[in-house]
Amino acid sequence: MKYVFKTCLLIAALGALSCEEFDPAPEARLTLPEGGAFLPGNPLVLAFSEAVRPDTLRVQIWPDQRDIEGAFLSSAEPVVTTCTVDTSPCGDLTLEVSSDGESATLLLDEEGLGKSGPPYVLHVLPGLEDEAGNATGQDLYFDYQFRSNMFVNEDPVEFDDGVYILVGSVTQPLPAVLTLISDVKVLETGEFYLAGAEGDPISSDFPNNTRNPEELLVDEEDTGFTAYVTGFIQLREGKRLLETQPVNVEIPLGPLVVTLEDVRLFGEIVEGPEGFDRIEGTLSFTKVVLTNTSSGASTEYDGDATAVTADYVPPELAPAGHPVICEDLCGVVTGTCEPPEEYPRTDFCDEWAQENQ
Repeated sequence: MKYVFKTCLLIAALGALSCEEFDPAPEARLTLPEGGAFLPGNPLVLAFSEAVRPDTLRVQIWPDQRDIEGAFLSSAEPVVTTCTVDTSPCGDLTLEVSSDGESATLLLDEEGLGKSGPPYVLHVLPGLEDEAGNATGQDLYFDYQFRSNMFVNEDPVEFDDGVYILVGSVTQPLPAVLTLISDVKVLETGEFYLAGAEGDPISSDFPNNTRNPEELLVDEEDTGFTAYVTGFIQLREGKRLLETQPVNVEIPLGPLVVTLEDVRLFGEIVEGPEGFDRIEGTLSFTKVVLTNTSSGASTEYDGDATAVTADYVPPELAPAGHPVICEDLCGVVTGTCEPPEEYPRTDFCDEWAQENQ
């Protein structure tokens, strides 16, 4: 995980008899439901840092169609154009602001935009004001996705087993890019395991969020780490929907350890540009804990959700040294590599080998 630090300038006036108190614009965050997953019928709730003027809240909803820089593709169009409390309902969306102005609730039609499926982006437009008239001057984006109610598959699940490069970006507590070079194995029942290692760009000439396997290598330094998840792929209405069980991920950063708690991946498996499977979804976590390994002091931050994409990599292009399920769960990683006990479960490897003879 690569962090990009931004410079902050603190201006203090010493010795002045009086000073004007700074009153910032309101902040907003999307409240994650218990477990970090939105189910059909769950509302999206925006929590504000202070009471806002309801008539200044303007939102849009976009499909998660963005380029490598995070900008929406020129071909992308919002599925809900600008919606306000006064114009609500706006198609599938009903927007309400609480009486105290400290939160907003967005209800989405369960048969439309509120049903399980691909990830979306909630866009809060600039101009959100507090009661004093202080307004935000920037766009705010929140990734979310509705998961399905799981049931047993009646038909075998098809999937391109092999290496996938998973990339996502987080903003709190520090801007970061998470890259996992992962081995994924799936049974016909839909049960699957994913073992990944941190990937780094080979050169600073390549973007931190590259998904090009020829531009990445597995981190062999003591800052490298691995992640191990298990999950299920469900066949529903012609779609392949993926969900993982919650897991904690520890990321060493010099004297600090960053722990993402209750990490879950929700996504849809679609056909990528090369004809192989691609996973498009959201990665959610309920809490972030920064721990100083020297002093033992720790600081907790709220959880979040971010869009992620995982692309299939042909065997001849897979970066060397990644973990391999049923063989080598650490690969070349010398940093944090602590596979769970009995990972994968007993008999999984035999069942997978039999299905892939």
